[in-house]
Amino acid sequence: PTDLLAVSLGTCMLTTMGILAQREGWKIDGARARVEKHMSLEPRRRVGRVVVEMEMPKGVPVAARERLREVADRCPVATSIHPDTRIELTIHWSD
Repeated sequence: PTDLLAVSLGTCMLTTMGILAQREGWKIDGARARVEKHMSLEPRRRVGRVVVEMEMPKGVPVAARERLREVADRCPVATSIHPDTRIELTIHWSD
């Protein structure tokens, strides 16, 4: 179940970015996300950190990048995860 949480986060981020990109006419076809889940033992066993690393295709306008990141940061799964769980998002923009 905790693996599904991590995958759901990455998928939700890509999906919301894709919705924005389609609406604005930006191409992000081929975007990929890699996720890592890190468990914490204190105060009890739980997901302590999720690392999401994205690879974006060439051609994403520089002016679009901040908006795409904001949408990813605010995706429904991200806003549903407990605030004590750290979410670390890195986006690699291919140029």
